[in-house]
Amino acid sequence: METPQRDMFAGVPGITVQPKTHRPKPNTQLDQVLSFMQNRGSISSLEAMQHLRVFRLAAVVFELRALNWPIVTITEPHDGGTHARYKLREVASG
Repeated sequence: METPQRDMFAGVPGITVQPKTHRPKPNTQLDQVLSFMQNRGSISSLEAMQHLRVFRLAAVVFELRALNWPIVTITEPHDGGTHARYKLREVASG
């Protein structure tokens, strides 16, 4: 059985192999949310509702993570509680 090339260097000191990300289909909620994060840096549920008409941002982020997009959750406080902000994690190249 042939080993995929990205697994060839797994465990080698000094080499970080990132999983391949998959671009969502165009003009979908996944594509819109990903583009928003790439262009503006991050997104909150309120921004997703106002700008993209996406009402279940956490579900979209879950699906993007399943496509190997490195998204981190930042908890931001506000009056009465907290809310999540999602941001693409910077991945070092090389």
